[in-house]
Amino acid sequence: MSDQQSNVPEASLDDTATLKSRVLAKNLDALRQHNESLADQIDAVELTGKAELFISGGEHEDINIAYDGVPLHDIDHPFEEAYVLFNEKVPPKYRDHGSILFMFGLGLGYSLKRAFVETKSLIIVYEPHLEVLRTTLEIADFSDILGSPRVRLVQEKRKVMWAITQFYLVGDSFQVFALPVYEATQAEVLLDVLREVKSSLYANRIAQQTAIMSLEEATDKALINMADLVRYPDVGFLHNQFKDMPGVVVSAGPSLDKPGVIESLKQYRDKLIIACVGQAAKTLDKHGIVPDFVVILETKNVANQLNGVSFLDQVNLVLLPQTHEAVFDLPTKRKMISFGHKDVPSMWLSKALGKEFHPYPHNGTVSVTAMLLLQNLGCKNIFLLGQDLAFPEGQMYSKDSVYKNRRIKTLDDGTLEEDWDEAEASKFVGEGHLYKNLEEQKRVMKALLSRLTKCKGWNGEDLYTYPTYDTFRKAFEYLIKVNPDSHVINCSEGGAYIEYCEHLPFVEALQKHGVPDVHPKRTVESVLGQYYQETEPFTDPYSKVMDQVHSDKGVLQAIVELSTEGCRHAETAVKELGRKKSFSNSLKSRMKAIQSLNDELTRLTEGQPLINAYLQKEIHVFSKYYDRKLTMDQENMEDDVVKATEENLKTTLMLFKALSKGGKQLTDALENHFATFPSSDQSVPVAMANSNPSAV
Repeated sequence: MSDQQSNVPEASLDDTATLKSRVLAKNLDALRQHNESLADQIDAVELTGKAELFISGGEHEDINIAYDGVPLHDIDHPFEEAYVLFNEKVPPKYRDHGSILFMFGLGLGYSLKRAFVETKSLIIVYEPHLEVLRTTLEIADFSDILGSPRVRLVQEKRKVMWAITQFYLVGDSFQVFALPVYEATQAEVLLDVLREVKSSLYANRIAQQTAIMSLEEATDKALINMADLVRYPDVGFLHNQFKDMPGVVVSAGPSLDKPGVIESLKQYRDKLIIACVGQAAKTLDKHGIVPDFVVILETKNVANQLNGVSFLDQVNLVLLPQTHEAVFDLPTKRKMISFGHKDVPSMWLSKALGKEFHPYPHNGTVSVTAMLLLQNLGCKNIFLLGQDLAFPEGQMYSKDSVYKNRRIKTLDDGTLEEDWDEAEASKFVGEGHLYKNLEEQKRVMKALLSRLTKCKGWNGEDLYTYPTYDTFRKAFEYLIKVNPDSHVINCSEGGAYIEYCEHLPFVEALQKHGVPDVHPKRTVESVLGQYYQETEPFTDPYSKVMDQVHSDKGVLQAIVELSTEGCRHAETAVKELGRKKSFSNSLKSRMKAIQSLNDELTRLTEGQPLINAYLQKEIHVFSKYYDRKLTMDQENMEDDVVKATEENLKTTLMLFKALSKGGKQLTDALENHFATFPSSDQSVPVAMANSNPSAV
């Protein structure tokens, strides 16, 4: 035994079994709000004695903990160690909104408590030892921390990605620190986890930067739908209501036409929960299969996906806040909202109503949203049908889907074009449809086909696919990897290969995994019927939303005024610096004023999800300059310093103009979209609105 290990005193704690049980239960109840599987693991872990409590030797006799004979905190002063560690590793700039702290090692939670109290940061704690977690949560009440929306506790490396996905926004600062003994004794584990952190940050950054391109349109659509978003329930109420039942995601890929697929789906219909994407609804309808849920998320008008479908009055429609308003108008039996993780309209409405929604990392594809829905329901085995994500044999969609007959053909010169007659294409052009006219549609399709790439097929072969489809494939892989509680079987025979899935034809998959003798369809109707009957609308929802609208308009007015003033200062400063090539007192004064305006704009946009979304392209770039102080060093008059400052001023001027313009545009959008918003809360109750198609 090492010297360090031999210094561990004998434990001398006066906790009773009853008290420990009560404290543990309280902590685990809080943890279950964000990480139910970890709470269950901690509750079930068998203690081997590796984690031991003892009293430190210092004057304060603080409680300490050792694992496998090694103290996890300073042997004499664990509390002081946490104080010093926090001050050294978490500078002030990492203690406010917009920062994430990643802690390696919980121990007895001294550092976590300090970080939680002293910062407004989001906090992720990775503690690799289950016995340490169990022992700590038996003796200290962490329920306020573990239940907080800004804290995530994980014990497995693969859950690190999950936690970062829940928190990270492009532009957030990210600070890592470890308990000293963890850093010293588990350096390889720390490095391995940091690789996972780096990979996750990169994946989230790419996904979010891609989403920025469509934020303005998505925000507009959500504002149009706001009265419905208040009216319909958050799909999170279904969490774990169908635990361990089998589920099927039905997409519209050509593998849906494989022999036995539709026949088996119909045969076992009553023993499966079916979540169907809008594009595949007509295929199911043709074969007399009524899905439990239909999922649609497009901001474009794709109501034609369900036009003429016979089961509309029986279907539960799952929508995103930004789904096109024409889809919200469809006369379905019920509607519910899948609020997105870090989704701007969701965050804005949550703030307005003072209510937390169940968040989902949708990743831009309707099929992923359907899979996440089934995972949320608690489904254990999830079968993917028609999820080809590629074009086997040139076929793009199943033969009975809304986009049937679309194919890719190879011309004599080796180029690719879409094989789709004009009569079929004309169904998707014109007012309110995906394309304005046939010419636009042909242009778009030609551009897409010119960027086709190849991916690994279900059987290892090369398949053509869109780059966006390949991104969706990676989204599936990522979300399957970080949600290990469900088992996903890819039954899209002949389509793209999806890592972390089992690959089997649907008939074989059903035989291998079996179909329990349950009747989830009846359970779906029972659960939904009871919820919609008993649930009351939000308290004063319309007035709360309008209060938020008025508040945002006030902030926008201040942003426009500050940006206009910033333009005036920046224009003058650019001219003066260009003329004099030196830093005069008046120039220094203007630069200080510009920095002050920068700081004030930073303050105004904090905690303003809608404003930040609408101005995202400007804010994202602008934020890079928040901490960059304009050069004002009189002793350093080299040409490159002057030139750099001049370029900095020009960029700042450009951004001030963009913020002013964007602020005015969002003000107009709020005034237009909410002009006819209900002025009172005398609204149709949620249950009535959703149980009667004619009321929708």
